[in-house]
Amino acid sequence: MRPATGDDTSAVKDVILARSAWLEERGRPTWRDSADDLAAQASMGYMWVLESDSSGVIGCTTLQEEHPPWGWTPAELAQPALYLYTTATHPAWRHYKPGTLIAFWAVDHAARHDKQWVRRGCFFPGLVRYYETQGFHLAHEVERTHHRVYLMARQAQRLPAGAMLR
Repeated sequence: MRPATGDDTSAVKDVILARSAWLEERGRPTWRDSADDLAAQASMGYMWVLESDSSGVIGCTTLQEEHPPWGWTPAELAQPALYLYTTATHPAWRHYKPGTLIAFWAVDHAARHDKQWVRRGCFFPGLVRYYETQGFHLAHEVERTHHRVYLMARQAQRLPAGAMLR
């Protein structure tokens, strides 16, 4: 994992479009219409990319200290935490579990930067179940304008490199 730069915009867009095609084949919603906007985050200073030595960028995520103010209690918002969102991985690398690797990296990264929590949100119960396999727990369900949002959290902790590769 490394910080993304403007030079990564095209590669990040390719990952998002590949993931979108994979989701569309399964009849699921995608980020296709937002691919340009999401890829532009590579130059904004809070996106990280997962690289393969042989294939370049194979995943991306955004990690910020700012949370959506809705859905979290004032006490939770006062806790030092990082918010993980817009994680996308290239489906050709699925068997290596790059999404889990990114999540574990974020948990370790947060601990190394004196944060107590890593938080994330999603719109689909299937993603809740997937994130639970990464050690996140469902903290809140919030009804937003047209969507139910599932807010999840995991305590930050140092993880040995080997734990991230399982």
